[in-house]
Amino acid sequence: MSRRREREGRHVSIAGEPAEEVLETLVNQFADPYTFIRELLQNSLDARSARIDVRMKWAAGVLTVAVTDDGEGMDRPIIEGYLLTLFRSTKEDDLTKIGKFGIGFTSIFAMKPREVVVDTGRDGVWHRLVFDAARQYTLSRLADPYEGTTVTLVLDRGKAAASEDAERIRDAMVRWCRYADAIITVAAEGTTSPWESQPIRAEFAVEAPVQVRVTGDGFEAVLGPFAGPNPPIGFYNRGITLWESEEPMVPGVTFRVAGRHLEHTLTRDNVIRDQHFLEVLTRLRVAARDELRSE
Repeated sequence: MSRRREREGRHVSIAGEPAEEVLETLVNQFADPYTFIRELLQNSLDARSARIDVRMKWAAGVLTVAVTDDGEGMDRPIIEGYLLTLFRSTKEDDLTKIGKFGIGFTSIFAMKPREVVVDTGRDGVWHRLVFDAARQYTLSRLADPYEGTTVTLVLDRGKAAASEDAERIRDAMVRWCRYADAIITVAAEGTTSPWESQPIRAEFAVEAPVQVRVTGDGFEAVLGPFAGPNPPIGFYNRGITLWESEEPMVPGVTFRVAGRHLEHTLTRDNVIRDQHFLEVLTRLRVAARDELRSE
C-alpha cells in the first residue's frame, strides 16, 4: 500500500563522528551475520508480540527480508531516544525483556543492506525510518495507519546468494528462536527452493528415557538422565537461546532451563555467569537430586 509521508527532516548518520568507530565495532562483534534475525525477533518478543512473520522475496537481483510483528510498536521518543542512541534501551529495568544492551539493532548492518526500512506505529501515530547504505537515516511521519512494526532489509543479491541467505536465515531462526513463546513463521519466494509459510517451533523438552519438568517464579526446567560424558544442556530466556553446549554441569543429567533472570553476554555467545546463573544451577541440582531421582 502506498503511504503518504510527512518529511520530518534529515538526521546525522548513526555512524557519524565520534560514533563511527564504536558502531563498526558493534556491527563486527556479530561473527555470524545471520544472527541479525535473532535480534529482530527478540525485539519483537520484547514488544509483546503474539505473532511474528518473516517473509523473504527475491526478484531482479534484490532480496527483501521483512520481519513483521503485532507488538506495541514505537513512537518518536523511543525511536530517537533509544533505537538510534547506542547503549540505551527501554528494557533496562524490565525483567520480561532480554535485549538490555540497546545494541542488537546494529546487527542488521552486518548483512550489508542497500537499505533498511522500519515502519512502526504507537498510540495512533505512525512513522517510517529509512537507513541508506551509508547508515544515514530519514525519519518521516506516515499518514496511513500502521499496526505493530515491520523491519525490511533490502539486499543486493544474485539468485544463488539470495537462496543461501534465505536458507541460513531460516536455520538461524530455528537455532535461536524455536522455543519462543509466540507464533513465528518464515516463508521464501523467488529463491532456488522457495517454501510457503511454515512455523518455527519445537517442544521444550530433552531426549531422555524419562524427564521431569520443574517450574517456579520465572523459572522452567526440564531434566532427564544422560549416560554419556557430555550431556546436551541449554539456557534460555523467554524461549530465546542464550547458550547451548554439552557439559556435565549437573553430572549425568541433560537439561534445558528458561529463566527470566538469565541474560546473554554482550557478544550474544554465552550466558552471563552471575549470581542468577549460580542460583539456577543450584535449583537444577536440587531438582536432579529430588524430583528426577524420584521419577
